[in-house]
Amino acid sequence: MRPLQSALAVSLLACAWGHGAEEQGGRQAAGALALAATRLADAGDLVQAEVLARRAAGLRPGDPAVLAVLGSVLAGAGRHGDASDALEEAARIDPGNLQLRRSLAASQWQAGRLSAAQSNIEAVLGQSPADRHSLLLAGMIAERQGRFSAAAALLEGSGALAFRSPESALALARSYHGLDRLEDARRALGRMDPSAARPEDLAAAGAAAFEAGDYESAAGLFGAAEDFGHPERGRMLFNAALSCLRLDRVADARSALEALLVSEPRNDEAWNLLGWSLAKAGESDRAVEAFATAIEIAPDNEAHPVDLGSILVSRRETWHLAMEVARHGLEQIPNSHRLHQLMGLAQVRQQHFRDAAGSYGRAVALAPQLPDLHLGLIVALWASGQSEQAIDVALGSVERFPGDASLRHQLGRMYLERSEWGDPGTAEIGAARLREAVSLDPGMADAHYELGNLALRQGDLREALASLERASELAPESAKAHYALARCLRRLGRPEEARRAMQAFRDISDHTEAGRRASASP
Repeated sequence: MRPLQSALAVSLLACAWGHGAEEQGGRQAAGALALAATRLADAGDLVQAEVLARRAAGLRPGDPAVLAVLGSVLAGAGRHGDASDALEEAARIDPGNLQLRRSLAASQWQAGRLSAAQSNIEAVLGQSPADRHSLLLAGMIAERQGRFSAAAALLEGSGALAFRSPESALALARSYHGLDRLEDARRALGRMDPSAARPEDLAAAGAAAFEAGDYESAAGLFGAAEDFGHPERGRMLFNAALSCLRLDRVADARSALEALLVSEPRNDEAWNLLGWSLAKAGESDRAVEAFATAIEIAPDNEAHPVDLGSILVSRRETWHLAMEVARHGLEQIPNSHRLHQLMGLAQVRQQHFRDAAGSYGRAVALAPQLPDLHLGLIVALWASGQSEQAIDVALGSVERFPGDASLRHQLGRMYLERSEWGDPGTAEIGAARLREAVSLDPGMADAHYELGNLALRQGDLREALASLERASELAPESAKAHYALARCLRRLGRPEEARRAMQAFRDISDHTEAGRRASASP
């Protein structure tokens, strides 16, 4: 039996023996059979234990103690529905027996009858609120129901009992994860012996930790699940690798993936994640090979060409390869909005703006609910000289996605650029859109810069200073923000501060130029 079941079974059998000792005649025979069934169950012979328990129940069909033994044996065999039926009948006959009600609640919890289990354990706690075994079970039920705050409080109230079985320790850790109490979850896991836990429970706790963003615990739990024999070994290795990658533990991620690929060489998801691991390690060529292998294995999985393309499109020298990857992907998956988006991005990078507008247009038609695709289409239309259409699309998109700051930002930029072409009335419209963008996303450095630069051109130095200082704080690597700030400070008569801002501009420019030369060298 599992540790928690065993403890509950012992409790039940004590209850049964207490009643059976008083029986006479046929009752004594039933009690003897029940006791023998108990001993066989403890020895692991659940088949014969059930035979004897049913014989006892046949002799004494209305005896709650005998029914309790039968329920205990069935629960030990994992037949929790049948166990609940036997225990429910026992509790109906002897409703005041709190020990029996607690055992019934345990069986109902195991059978997934959570509402009934909660009702019974609350009845027990109403009579015995400090009983730690009942608090433990109530916490386990609450955790299974997703009532994490109640579960944590109840399991904490059970004291050291919460750590006597891995099952309850994991339930406490999952409750903490559900409450974003990550440090408490790690401490709970630290008090647990993973070798005593079922691999399936370790995997479930790992999934909860991952979902809560506790990748450190997730990596350990998935690794333990694999070490202790989880039937889906490959999935555990994959999940452990993914958790390690989120922690930037690239070497550990690669080690897990390489072990997985030895046994599952055709696992396309593992090749994909290995590609990301290699890319993070700066091994771009090997990363491309890993993604290409994933594509070869599963050509109809759009994630593989999209992920490979996102690596290639980030480097000038491989922009054309990103476009080829998108083209080949679309031959396999012509209705993938993500691949049309990748094609559009690669075309923008290569300044094929009209083609990019077509690609983004098809992406928008396939997934009109995604504001990023509308933004890409607007940028491509504007860059290709189709300014009126770009503004019309932007106005419609802003109306459709009122909470999207990036769309307002792009619309504001286009109006400002129009004002520079000789249409001064559009400057204030653009500024208003930029202010809306900043209101929606105060951390948008480019919008602060553009507002500051506009105020600087208009002679509003106080407004310019506030916006440009904010831009340089949000994006300390932005050369243009520091340069504009230096100009503003100089005009305000603050030469020392202007000198520091100009020096920051030069340092960033020199670093950028050095990087450009290094990437261009053979």
